[in-house]
Amino acid sequence: MTKTLYLLRHAKSAWSKPHLADAERPLTARGRKAGTRMGKAIARRGWVPELVLCSTTARTRETFKHLAKGLEKVMPGATPPVAFEDGLYLADADALLARSRAVGDPLASALILGHNTCLQDFALALPAGGGPLVDKIAAKFPTAALAVIRFDIESWRDLVPGGGCLTDVLYPRDLD
Repeated sequence: MTKTLYLLRHAKSAWSKPHLADAERPLTARGRKAGTRMGKAIARRGWVPELVLCSTTARTRETFKHLAKGLEKVMPGATPPVAFEDGLYLADADALLARSRAVGDPLASALILGHNTCLQDFALALPAGGGPLVDKIAAKFPTAALAVIRFDIESWRDLVPGGGCLTDVLYPRDLD
C-alpha cells in the first residue's frame, strides 16, 4: 500500500502590523492569490488529500481557506476535512513525524499545512537519498511551497525518516 504525505507551507503573510502577535499575522494579497492558485494546481494534478492537518495561526487558516477555494474551482466538492491543531505551530520535524504517524490508517493521504523551517527540515528528512527535487527544497522552501512524498507502507505508524520518495515539488512561481 502507498501513503502520500503532502507538506504545504503557508502562503505569504503580512508584516505590516507590528502590533500583531506572530500567530495573528494575516496573508498578503499575494499570499491569498498564491493559496488559490496552489489549490487549483493541486486539484488539476489529482493531489487532493483525504485530510488536512493545519496549524491554528491566522496565516495557515487563511491559506487553507484560499487553498479550498482553488480546489473547489477545479473540483467542486473536493475540499478535504481539516483538523486545526495548535501543536503544529512551532512544531519541529520530530513533532511533525509523530503527528504524521498518528494519521488514521484508512486514509491513504494527508496534508500538513504549517510553517518553516520545520516543514523544510521535515521534507528533507523523509525521502531516501538525494536528487534534484531534494536539492530544490534544500535551496529554498518558499511560502506556499508544496512537497509530495510517497511511502510504500501499510500503516502511517511505519513512516520513518529516509523511508519515502519525494515525487514532486511545486512552488507558486512554477505556475507562472
